[in-house]
Amino acid sequence: MAKNFVRFLLMAMCCSALAHAEDAAKTVVYDVVLVTEGDSKIQAVKVVRESNGMGLSDALNLVKSIPKTVKSGVTKEEGEKIIKAFAPNHAKVELRDAKGGVVAKSAEEPAKPGTFELVLKSYKDKIMTIKIVRDMTGLGLADAKKLVESAPVSVKAEMASDEAEKYKRIFQAVEAETEIKASGK
Repeated sequence: MAKNFVRFLLMAMCCSALAHAEDAAKTVVYDVVLVTEGDSKIQAVKVVRESNGMGLSDALNLVKSIPKTVKSGVTKEEGEKIIKAFAPNHAKVELRDAKGGVVAKSAEEPAKPGTFELVLKSYKDKIMTIKIVRDMTGLGLADAKKLVESAPVSVKAEMASDEAEKYKRIFQAVEAETEIKASGK
């Protein structure tokens, strides 16, 4: 009787292991597809590079040829993480299953711009100010430098008030003087 019980336990353990192996083999994987680049092509390229380790040229070519798969064979959690990385840029991204069905996607509508603009009046640390302007606008180094050097200047218009306040605090941290104005005034 003890032998039969041991055999039964061994069979149960083997069946359990086989079922677990079959479940692992059936692990569902998804593709992350970039549908639109969003507000900034540069930001989209950065996220593509961070998501899958592509070189700059390959990532740029991918963004230029959208809609395109950013990364294949990801879990749902990893795919949703990549989608969230595109969110600040308002890019449209979808998580698709093997049949091409959309499982998850980024927000449909980007945040509506407000009616404020941030004006850079003066600065002390030129390099840090340029870095902030580049981050804020997506401009290249030369363009950001020209913009900063032409202060007082409107850095970005059509911003929500919370975004304008956020950047005003960032500029204050590097001792740059800014002003938030209603857009068009």
